[in-house]
Amino acid sequence: MRRCCWILDNSCRSRELKTCFRVYSSGTKMENDMGREGLSMMAETKDKEQMVSEMDIDYSGTESPKFEIEDKFSELGEGSNVVFAREGPLYMEDSGMAKVGCYGAKKQKSKAATRTSQVAKKGNVGNENKLSRQDRIELGKLFQSAVSSHDWDLAESLILFADPLTLNDFLCISLDSIWFLTTYEELYGITGLIKKIIANGAYDFTRAALRTSFLASCVSACQSRTMDLADTVKLQLSAFKTFLDLAGNNLTGKDFTEAFDAACFPLTLFSSSFDPGWSCGSSATAIQGLLGMLVEGGADNVNQCFLEASRFGSTELVRILLQIAHHNSLDVDVDLALGFASHYGKINTMECLVEEGNAMAFLGPLMRAAERGCLPVVQWFVGRGCQDMELCLALTAATSSSQVEVAAYLLPQVPQHVLTALSIEILKAAGERSGGSLEGVAFLLRSDFLGDPAGTYAVADSIARSEDDSVAPELRSFLREHWSEDAFTKGLLQGQEHFVNMIRIINRGESPLCLRDLPSPLRVAIAYMPVYRECVKAGGCLLSQKLRGQLVEAVRRLGGGLHGDATQCQELLAVLKHHLRPFLPGMYPTTQVA
Repeated sequence: MRRCCWILDNSCRSRELKTCFRVYSSGTKMENDMGREGLSMMAETKDKEQMVSEMDIDYSGTESPKFEIEDKFSELGEGSNVVFAREGPLYMEDSGMAKVGCYGAKKQKSKAATRTSQVAKKGNVGNENKLSRQDRIELGKLFQSAVSSHDWDLAESLILFADPLTLNDFLCISLDSIWFLTTYEELYGITGLIKKIIANGAYDFTRAALRTSFLASCVSACQSRTMDLADTVKLQLSAFKTFLDLAGNNLTGKDFTEAFDAACFPLTLFSSSFDPGWSCGSSATAIQGLLGMLVEGGADNVNQCFLEASRFGSTELVRILLQIAHHNSLDVDVDLALGFASHYGKINTMECLVEEGNAMAFLGPLMRAAERGCLPVVQWFVGRGCQDMELCLALTAATSSSQVEVAAYLLPQVPQHVLTALSIEILKAAGERSGGSLEGVAFLLRSDFLGDPAGTYAVADSIARSEDDSVAPELRSFLREHWSEDAFTKGLLQGQEHFVNMIRIINRGESPLCLRDLPSPLRVAIAYMPVYRECVKAGGCLLSQKLRGQLVEAVRRLGGGLHGDATQCQELLAVLKHHLRPFLPGMYPTTQVA
């Protein structure tokens, strides 16, 4: 007949729970741990003649251990033929002394019977006595091993040695294991274990719920998409529902809210670490079932988690939360979520919110994306279809923040009649919100945003002359200096002064290098190359009025024959370029001499 002995090693002063199992066979081999039946455990003791003395132990190491001599007895586990030997409770007396009960002497049978009746009433041995931290760790390791190997009898026996804090640990370990269930046998085993742990005094349901919700999300998201786990998920959710029923009123609405947040946390923050397709199939079923039960229990933070998932671009979780909100008739702010997703450039999440969440508020996210210069997001909104006014406002936002690349993309998207009607307001608004840089305004003017050079110059001159208080002072000063009719006149005068100075240098210069002795083309290059370079650097269809005035005067002095009206900027530049051809890099191909 097989016997398994539970041996408690009390030789360490720290009272660590060191256990070992020794199985004796009479002519047969020990069966596999998972399939063994009839395994019995009883306390191994010496004869009562050898254990009649008591030894006191002091943790200072100055005294000897003290053992209470008690009869050994066995307890039959429920529903099995397993016989458990039981140690006495570990506890600390006021004097700092530790006592360990040992059952072995026959004359103590009556005392053992009394203790057995106490176990029947309490549900465990000495669970009101607090174990040391190391004891809890050792006992937890044993329990974890028993649960992992599905040795339910051993796991139940360890409950007898647990204090309330250790029972809370056991509850967490048992509850976590439900997300690895695969069979009904395992379901019955773990749910029975959870019931017994709660019956014996586990009380920290909040910690268990938060911890297992977090774990469930991670496990479900990491499951292989190639596995058919539909039946397994049902078992797991059934076990979790059993726990919630057992917890009852011990879990408050706040607990369910925090558990919901714990479940969403890894799927939100680490979404990029998971397979993007985890939201399909059994994984999505598990997450949706878990979150659904938490909502039914009282979780009220669905919208908050929904917004966070949108912000971090967890498209899969966003999709699941949309379904949960619809199923439970909850309101989630899809338009605000679209704003979060667009702000952080989460294109896939934006598509989910529009296609599955019916988000329709494009204007705010579009303008903010244009203002930040996020071209991919702007292109996405334009591709989805925007109204003319939305495009015009987005162009204004990009212009005000000097996001030239975005402004260049949006400008052709806005109908010309809208630009013509709102041209002054666009420039005024851009100047008011410019924050000091007017590069965006200059870009619109250089691009001839009205498609009419004379009209574009006229609009700029109108704002420059305006005394309206709604015009930003910085914008008015900028336009007066560079884009007004007065600026053109000033440019002409500067061109004339430049020509006079060149003549004076040629005729009266006292430099050893006399300019009049240089070839005529070289003198032209010295005089007008700076103006040409400045015009090329400015770019665009139009030049500023000030620069255009200098260019007109230069071409007139070179005999270009052009009057320099507003439509001839490129022609004027071509004339100047013709006179500078010999000195412009890249104008003539270079050949290598052999």
